[in-house]
Amino acid sequence: MQLLCHLVVFCATALSTPFEAQFHRITKTATRAELYEFFWEMPKGGILNVHSEYAVPPEFWFNAAVAESGQQGDEYYTRMQTRSCPGEVATPILFVTVRRSHWERLSPCEKQNFKPLATLSSEERRLWMEALIVTSDQGASKVL
Repeated sequence: MQLLCHLVVFCATALSTPFEAQFHRITKTATRAELYEFFWEMPKGGILNVHSEYAVPPEFWFNAAVAESGQQGDEYYTRMQTRSCPGEVATPILFVTVRRSHWERLSPCEKQNFKPLATLSSEERRLWMEALIVTSDQGASKVL
């Protein structure tokens, strides 16, 4: 019921107040359960048009990628070292993750910098997942 009140207030003032201000007010006053209920009722849970593999939690992405390895699906490799190799044009970045088809086209030197995602230790997995999360200056974490 409180969520309905929020929505009525929002609709009544939407023309006179920028949406960003309304959004912040609603997210600060609505409970987690109310927000969940609201988005549950929306098509696709409120995610209408997303073209990013980072729109899901890193754990889900990791588990899906590892589950595909070894089956007839794809295998993924992630950069675990930043050692430069001859012919590389970009500065090496840790945890860049590529499909097997891309990894196979790398030079032998570049291939040594990568490790199959399915073989990461628990510590390497934790670091890989943390690399996908940005912490804002307000202390709230969000997935890229």
